[in-house]
Amino acid sequence: MQARGFTKMRSCSTAVQRGQMCARSAVPRPYTAAVRDQRAHTVLVQAARREYEVVKEQQSGNRVNLTITVPASTCQWGFTETVKTMRTDVVGPLKGFRQDKLPLSEIISRVGGQRAFDAAVLETILLKAMEDVMPLHAARLLPGSEQITTNLPQLMASFDPAKPLTFEVVYTRLPDVEWATPYQDVTITVPDTGNLQTDTEAADGLIRQYLKQEGQKRVVADRGFAQGDAAIIDMVIAPKSNPAAPYPGLEKEKFFFDADGDMLGMTQHMLGMSPGEERSWEFVFPDDWHVDLWHGQTAVAKVKLGELFSYILPEVTSSSICIYISIQQRID
Repeated sequence: MQARGFTKMRSCSTAVQRGQMCARSAVPRPYTAAVRDQRAHTVLVQAARREYEVVKEQQSGNRVNLTITVPASTCQWGFTETVKTMRTDVVGPLKGFRQDKLPLSEIISRVGGQRAFDAAVLETILLKAMEDVMPLHAARLLPGSEQITTNLPQLMASFDPAKPLTFEVVYTRLPDVEWATPYQDVTITVPDTGNLQTDTEAADGLIRQYLKQEGQKRVVADRGFAQGDAAIIDMVIAPKSNPAAPYPGLEKEKFFFDADGDMLGMTQHMLGMSPGEERSWEFVFPDDWHVDLWHGQTAVAKVKLGELFSYILPEVTSSSICIYISIQQRID
């Protein structure tokens, strides 16, 4: 019978291949003193109160090899931590045993045997070592490029939780950026796409929006839609090539449309519309529309006007003039 929740700890090779690490079955290179002397200097890394011996070797291109030796204390910690996890999350309560006193032999038998248990312990140690060492020794790591290259079956065969553990990791280092020009001398030119007329219109539009917020709406029944009005509309905008498939977000019912916030030039086609009236027309999405994929596409708009409103705007006062000046300064 398979133990509950043990699928995530079933074998070391499967577990290590998850996420950002994967194991290869290639035979590991011999780790001799001569090879070690040819590599970069050996350093002791103290992370989370654990000391790791790390040997760093630059390979061809941007590949870097790390030989990591995990201290015996961390291996023992991994053993203890795995036993705790299996007692609570994998095996669970058993009749006749206190959960915290479940014998190790019983745990091993219920998780698939000694090999499966050793694989789970080894996985815990490897993941912890990678978590502690990689941020310190692989600051310019290309995400997802790290690989454990040590032969895992051989590592399991020689594994002893009371002794240090040595394994190798290879990762790709992000290339260094060289500035063709010193960054202090880099200049950026931003073209000015506006002019006095468009800037003034934009400022007037912002002022009018502010006045509308401070003003009141009234229902209009004696005329059609005019510039500056608002309306409740049903709207469908779809590609001309496929009118039955509206653009995402552009099929709306009872949508509040304000002529002063018109981004698609709909107002010019709606002028004179009365409640209950329907109209359709073609237009081209502008190049400044927020969805780049739609730029330049020909679309068909269908609009039915429900209710029509006009605004009773408050009188322009000194306070509104101050707001107008503030907006003009921001635009300039």
